Amino acid sequence: METKTKEKSKNKAKSILINPIGGLIYNDTVKQWVYQRPVFNGLYIDSFTIDVSIPLADMLKIIGFKVYSTRLLNKIYRGYNDKSSHNIGESQQPRYRECAIQYLKSITTPGRNEKEDDEKKYVPEQIYNDGKTMEDKDFNARLNYAKWLNVDLMVSIDATTYLNDIGMEVVVNKNENSEYLGNCILDEVAKRTRSSVKGVSFMSEPLELRYNTLMIPSIILKCGSSADIRSAGTMTQGWWRQHVSLGVYSGIIKFLNINLFE
Repeated sequence: METKTKEKSKNKAKSILINPIGGLIYNDTVKQWVYQRPVFNGLYIDSFTIDVSIPLADMLKIIGFKVYSTRLLNKIYRGYNDKSSHNIGESQQPRYRECAIQYLKSITTPGRNEKEDDEKKYVPEQIYNDGKTMEDKDFNARLNYAKWLNVDLMVSIDATTYLNDIGMEVVVNKNENSEYLGNCILDEVAKRTRSSVKGVSFMSEPLELRYNTLMIPSIILKCGSSADIRSAGTMTQGWWRQHVSLGVYSGIIKFLNINLFE
């Protein structure tokens, strides 16, 4: 894809939906909770995406963003540690490990009092109950939530299980500003992680094409492949995940032409 360059972005985003792809989901065939991607070379992609998203959300909140997520971004839930029953979800695992459906079932509508005990306090059921299979519902829930919130940007964090997907890659939806956002993020992440780069391209896989129903800039950062032992080994390192978070953050700042020193 041809890279676009802009001196300034016209976007003045104030809200963002961070989408850590994956998470534990109930598999009706085997009758148990499973991660949505297989574990290769010691890398749990569904946990990797959470570990990148948590510091990203924290940094964006500091500079005034309203930050939402499709999965729980707090490993200490409501002041309790992971051993507390308050942090255990339906999967009997910590809530932050679960998929979007489980999280969206439990959170309150933005702006409402959490203590109000009525049906209106929760995200509407149609947001997370759209589809025939659990996997389909979980995918649609993320897009439906973005539309319902009416956020300005959506950034998804992912990795793949394909052996040829070793380099850093960004795929974007058809919003006119998505390509520039993708290039900003890819440049910053690659610089900080010293990763090889596959580039920026438009979404082409059948599921990814659903992101084109969003009117906002939406990108998916694919950080590498768990099928490659060297790539997976790098992604398991905490320092590397932190650099990915910082790169995404810096890319968003660059895209929006934000001067942090004003």
